Amino acid sequence: MLFSFSLYSTKPKILNMLKKLFPPLLLLLVAFFLMVRVFLGYIFSPADMLFHFQPWAEIGSPREGIQWNPLLWDSIAQFYPWRNFLAESLRGGFLPLWNPYQFCGTPFYANGQSAIFYPFNWLTALLGKRFLGFNSFFHLFLAGFLLYLFLRKIKVSAYASLFASLAYMLSSFVTAWLPLPTVANSFVWAPLALIGVELALEKKLWHSFLTCAISLSLSALGGHPQFLLYTLWLLIIYLLLRLPWEKRVYLGSSFVPLFGAGMGLLLSSLALLPLFEFFRFAHRAESTSWQSYNAYISLSLPLERLIGLFLPNFFGNPAKGNYWGRGEYIEYALYLGILPLFCLPFTLRGERKFAFPLLIISLLSFLLLLGTPLNIPFYFLFPAWSQTGSPARLISVFVLCLSAGAGIGFDTLLRTPFSRRFLHSTFFPIILFPFLLFSLAPREEPFTILRDVSPTFPYMDFLKLFLLPLFLYLFIVFRKKLLPYLLLPLLLLDLFPTASSHLYFSPPEKLFPPLPFVEQLKGSFYRLLAITPRWSLYRYPLACFPPNTSMVYQLFNVGGYDSLFLLPYKSFLDNLEGKNTAPLENGNMLLPNSVRKENLDILGVKFVLSPFYIDASHLKLLRDGETKLYLYLGNPLRFSFVDQFFQAQGSSKLLAYSPNRVEFEIEGEKEGYFLFTDTYYPGWRAFLDGEEKAIIPYYIFRSVPVPAGKHRLLFLFRPFAFKLGFYISLLSLTLLCFLSSFRKFHKTI
Repeated sequence: MLFSFSLYSTKPKILNMLKKLFPPLLLLLVAFFLMVRVFLGYIFSPADMLFHFQPWAEIGSPREGIQWNPLLWDSIAQFYPWRNFLAESLRGGFLPLWNPYQFCGTPFYANGQSAIFYPFNWLTALLGKRFLGFNSFFHLFLAGFLLYLFLRKIKVSAYASLFASLAYMLSSFVTAWLPLPTVANSFVWAPLALIGVELALEKKLWHSFLTCAISLSLSALGGHPQFLLYTLWLLIIYLLLRLPWEKRVYLGSSFVPLFGAGMGLLLSSLALLPLFEFFRFAHRAESTSWQSYNAYISLSLPLERLIGLFLPNFFGNPAKGNYWGRGEYIEYALYLGILPLFCLPFTLRGERKFAFPLLIISLLSFLLLLGTPLNIPFYFLFPAWSQTGSPARLISVFVLCLSAGAGIGFDTLLRTPFSRRFLHSTFFPIILFPFLLFSLAPREEPFTILRDVSPTFPYMDFLKLFLLPLFLYLFIVFRKKLLPYLLLPLLLLDLFPTASSHLYFSPPEKLFPPLPFVEQLKGSFYRLLAITPRWSLYRYPLACFPPNTSMVYQLFNVGGYDSLFLLPYKSFLDNLEGKNTAPLENGNMLLPNSVRKENLDILGVKFVLSPFYIDASHLKLLRDGETKLYLYLGNPLRFSFVDQFFQAQGSSKLLAYSPNRVEFEIEGEKEGYFLFTDTYYPGWRAFLDGEEKAIIPYYIFRSVPVPAGKHRLLFLFRPFAFKLGFYISLLSLTLLCFLSSFRKFHKTI
């Protein structure tokens, strides 16, 4: 009897626990099925794109149908080389603050998107190539789960919260940007910031403070400053719009989320302070002007791309090889499903204090991403807004708030009885919307007209656009009780195919496979010059070892590709080449191509890779084929001990080289200077026989005065911005832990 009574009493608890666990488990299951190939041993990367370039085109051929996509290429040319470099350094027992493989050396810790302080990125040392897939799986789940928690916090039912979370998690914005990890790493924490605002309004001030601090800190460490700014902007606007709806709000408590956000930024000082310092020396450090504003607005969402809200493949899809639209497919990814859009009219009937702020933010972000004059005050007055690059990326905020609004609308639809008159007036205009597309031209063959307008017109999407709202209407009118069981499967059937088309998987051996002739160069301290005759945004470039790819093979390169690099270095290269070394299509690249002896000497270049033959007496052809490898017969300057007239003297020997530490042995009969052709940046310190010496810039490189005799010279990278940021972060974390240990403080705050 006792056993049966215990079993009977625990059964409701088990059922309640299962009900609570069902939504997050379903979100996890959907993320698993979307990323299942990662668990089968594949890597999350469009590795086939590599085989459009030399030297990989010699050893394999790409899979057909993958169009050239410059943003998607970043996952190969930036994020994998950087994560791989971080992994190898962590396995070597140090944190890489300096990257010697790009731009003759560049600060790695300060470029933002390297994100070496983001805790989840440290797992790359354990997972290797598979890290990108597991990282994307985790953040895909997190995108849905955190929105679910926010909607539950504002009293939306579990089922409606799950509906909205699935719509957001499988939206085109989230899935199309997933191959570029810093976007997801930074913006996935935005719903957590909104939870922090709600906690403050519930008078749970300590929890609000802590939640906002964690959200902004992880967003900052995630590696994308633009989406950190959007997260902060969303928190501020949502707080301002929520306050008027509360009857009793103390002025002090309304500032708690902002104080928490400030604490989050302090916690991430070790990443933000180096970024701000680097920005002062970088090529993108420019003042705001009307000219720069016009350039910014030119990248807003074109009006015709609004069709993507209803027909995601109207302009084709680069994964299918049929994209024909203007601009980047990823930049204009709007789709979050048809059913969520048709739930939005019911949001207006929901609880206004939650619904209206989200709808207002959706409208505001929508007007901003379209390039309206509303951008002017934000561009000129909001700190760092002018450096966000494109208003179209506010799609992130628009899709997030629209998904949350759809959850409120669906909840209202389930809870509230509506008259048939209201339903007719709401649904029939929506159901008839697809037929408005027929007015593109007065012809009897509407589908022919649409085919003329869109060469890849998606008939299935068009059919869904008509049928799904019709089914929704019929079930609301005749079988409303069945609606919860019907809508989730329909939502998944709608979104899953589009979401899966944004994801690229490859066998591990396809991502940067071994190259025998390149392995022979790996031990050389001299640099490589890779010739790139043509770079393009619209077709595969003609390039050999595109920027950054050589760093996977630990080859030193004079070029590079980064959202931030040193402006003095670019100016130096431009002077050497006599032209702009950044291609017009992408100002974040440097592509030097000159093989003049003077250039190769000063840049320390010993090897030249080219897709075509080079007629130069000072170059010797070492390897013939699709990729030509040349040896420079001169004596390039990597390091040298020179006299006061900069003539070589004595001897110098490299003893040890690592990203943060370089050691030489120098011997000479006279005093002079030791020249080292790695770029100079604040934070490099020189120690001669243990005594610190001043580093004197030589052009953009480093030189140190050295007396006669035999000496040891040590270069250490110890940047002040990193140390200051580290101590601020450490003190902030200590203060947070100290305050967390006092319950009395929690009650007073």
